[in-house]
Amino acid sequence: MLLSHIILSLFLAIGGILLLYSSSADASSLRLRSTPDVKNDLKAVKKGVLVKNGKVTFCELGLFTNVLAIVSADCLDYTNNQKLDTSSDYAVYVDDGIDGKFDKLSVGNITVHPKFNSTTKANNIAVVQFEGMGINWYNAIGITRETYWGDMVYSRSNITDLDSMTWEDPVYSYNPQSGDSICDSMSGLYNANSYDFTCIEDTAVSPGSELTPCNTPYGTAYTYINSTLYLVGFYSYSSVTGDAGDDGLCNVKTVRNYYTMLSDWIVSATIQQQNATFYWYPMTVDSLPVYAPNYTLKDPGTPDPKTISLIGGDFYKDQGTFTSTSAALTASASDSNSSDNDSSQSGEDGSGLETGESSSADGSSDSISDANDTNSSRSSSQKRAIIIGVIFAFVGGVLIAVGLFYLFRQWNKTRKLSIEDPVVRATMEHMEESETNSRNDFNQIQNQAAFDVLLYTQQAEQPPVYDDDVPMRNHSVKGKSTDKK
Repeated sequence: MLLSHIILSLFLAIGGILLLYSSSADASSLRLRSTPDVKNDLKAVKKGVLVKNGKVTFCELGLFTNVLAIVSADCLDYTNNQKLDTSSDYAVYVDDGIDGKFDKLSVGNITVHPKFNSTTKANNIAVVQFEGMGINWYNAIGITRETYWGDMVYSRSNITDLDSMTWEDPVYSYNPQSGDSICDSMSGLYNANSYDFTCIEDTAVSPGSELTPCNTPYGTAYTYINSTLYLVGFYSYSSVTGDAGDDGLCNVKTVRNYYTMLSDWIVSATIQQQNATFYWYPMTVDSLPVYAPNYTLKDPGTPDPKTISLIGGDFYKDQGTFTSTSAALTASASDSNSSDNDSSQSGEDGSGLETGESSSADGSSDSISDANDTNSSRSSSQKRAIIIGVIFAFVGGVLIAVGLFYLFRQWNKTRKLSIEDPVVRATMEHMEESETNSRNDFNQIQNQAAFDVLLYTQQAEQPPVYDDDVPMRNHSVKGKSTDKK
């Protein structure tokens, strides 16, 4: 009975632990650690906001150093022939992270990725070089996310006054759900380059009606590595269903926000700046940035459903760079590829800013709805599995504890009964007496042996005694004959 009890307890406990492990593999929200002080941790990282023609924009940068950064190409102005508009005046305002010093960096050069496509949002990258060196600082970029990355943080920073360089506290989301099935279904680019992006549903509250009445995406992405927060990415684009007009995210139904990971662009960006020094973490042999001077994303191939719009750029009103683009302006993948190639050859920077209305297609909205239902069902199943696993583990642990306590009591009871039994007590006393006698006899024998050895030694050390009446050649030593026969 007792054995079956223990086996059942072990089965329940192990089953609960295995169920918890399998559930937590897909549920990234299960963390057995305390929540870090995200607000203060964000202060240890430099954050930069793009200012254009004297007005603050939504666009945050992936800051490498005080001389180099990356920004979304959607945030820049272009001429009618789709080239970068060099008449726009750009500056970058940097907060007091790391060193406690605010800074304004003048932009000296901007290089848009030669294969940037504003329709698909592929290679939505522009390298920004600063003229003023300012105070030297750098952000260490987190890389090798499968091995080292922990909880994620998405943050939006905003300047409330350019003259006094007054910043509001960052608005952030800690460890949100990421990379669900809807992320795949709403962006072909993400589906083809999932390692180069992260995807979340969460949005930040409106920074104020003077900028936009709508929620916005977060501007930058971070991760914890060994309890330290590292910059890992910045906002690229959003994929939405519903009304994606000039109001941004106000009237959309479904939204997924995509963030460009910096790790694959480090080498490509720093080549633009001669003698630039960049830093990454962890700095180990098995974790190195991708050495690709001309890093380019894979073409998404098939177009996205026509009910989906891709939006990006500056979400703050009256800035003129917010782009709302139909994700599928063509009916075939070959036409989409041709459009991408044409845009990359149209100018030196290859940027093309096409805008369009969001069109509809039968069945596409049903697929998004099904994806929502699937994701919701999967999330509910994960929660149920976690709850069941916790119950199994708790019940199994309690049963094991009860079984061990029962075994201890049985052993202790048996020991007490054995000692109180007269026969057992007499036997134990006899055994103890026999052991004592044997020990005494052994001690006596050992003492006698030591005495004999001592006596023999004393006799051997005494000088010989001779008898004077006996000739010298017949002398004898008492106790030992010296005669030779």
